[in-house]
Amino acid sequence: MVFVISPITGGIEGMFDKLAEAAVLKPVLLPTFVEGTPGNAMGAYLTMASAGGLIFGVINIVGNFGTVFVDQAYWQRAIAAQPSSTVRGFLLGGMCWFSIPFTLATTMGLTAVALQVSLTPEQVQLGLTVPAAATVLMGPVGAIMVLVMLFMAVTSAGSAELIAVSSLITYDVYRTYKNPNATGKQLLKVSRTVIVIFGLGMGVLAAILLGMGLSLGFVYLAMGILIGSAVIPIALTIAWSRTTRAGAVSGALIGVVLALITWTGVASAESGGVVDIASLGGAFPMLYGNVVAILSSGLICVVISLAQRKVYDWKLMNPQMKIVQADMSESVKAEIAARAQDEETLKKAYKFSLKGGGILTLICVVFWPLPLYFSGYVFDLGFYTFWVWIAIVWVSVASFTIICMPIYEARGGFAKVFRGQKADVK
Repeated sequence: MVFVISPITGGIEGMFDKLAEAAVLKPVLLPTFVEGTPGNAMGAYLTMASAGGLIFGVINIVGNFGTVFVDQAYWQRAIAAQPSSTVRGFLLGGMCWFSIPFTLATTMGLTAVALQVSLTPEQVQLGLTVPAAATVLMGPVGAIMVLVMLFMAVTSAGSAELIAVSSLITYDVYRTYKNPNATGKQLLKVSRTVIVIFGLGMGVLAAILLGMGLSLGFVYLAMGILIGSAVIPIALTIAWSRTTRAGAVSGALIGVVLALITWTGVASAESGGVVDIASLGGAFPMLYGNVVAILSSGLICVVISLAQRKVYDWKLMNPQMKIVQADMSESVKAEIAARAQDEETLKKAYKFSLKGGGILTLICVVFWPLPLYFSGYVFDLGFYTFWVWIAIVWVSVASFTIICMPIYEARGGFAKVFRGQKADVK
């Protein structure tokens, strides 16, 4: 709609002209306490040569490593699926997910700039750019559409976290330490209780953070400082046999302490000794805190693990998981047995994940953004048109994949249901 239908934007060429004019009227400055320093090449919006963009990119990588590696929901999905399906699913899911921020930034983010949507810095930090731009383009309908989209996203993410936390408390805490002989009914009761408590807790925490003046943008940038120190220890725990308990725990805990010290220290140095929300929210304090969190924890974990000179025997992971309900049907038992993967299949999936993940990382993190950054290139109309069509095609393919592939993969199950219904009718 932004580039094809809406008469307000003037299409791709109209957007290009408006963004070029915006760069003259209000050029992009470096996000620091040094006022007037250009942050983008020629102060332009249509460029990858952006100091602020590079800083945000590093922070974003660290923070999102944390949201994946430290999120029980992702581990549950990975464990529940077959290894080969898990690898393909995560790689494909990552490519589909990337289309969302990429396309939203290309459309709604640039629309807010081009149309000079009136927003205060506080409103931008609260994440109101997209609904404000949608309202300008489509009126109240645009705001309603964004609200529906946001509601669906929050519902999906929130439900996953509720199940993840409830499973951790129920099985790793309650059944492991409190009641090893718990029945299925007891576990279900604990799980439901945790879901209610944690659900209410999320709402209370969100209200407290908002009341403290911590916006969505602040929390997003700071999350890597708080959880990034666990990324490398967790990765080494499953990928390096020499990782020890002391190394992993020490790396995660000491790493977050060092990150917090760095964060507050840089904020204090930049603001003349003042440490408050404004100084802590600066680009460089956030950057240094995130980098220290992920790197220091890895170094500490490796050093302590090597010093202990222990090697973990992966064969200890082979015994079957404890089954709660002993009276399960034979079909369920057969399904559980069918999920067992031989070592050769796991090795193939592991190699494929390294190759696929490595190639995508090089493309998305190195070969695509860095040449455009270091060249200082500012988009002309032709390249901007090419960029827009990449976003349109990418999000279209991602939408088709997300909608159609689950239906295609479940075709066997649908066929069984239809055959069963047909048999019941007869």
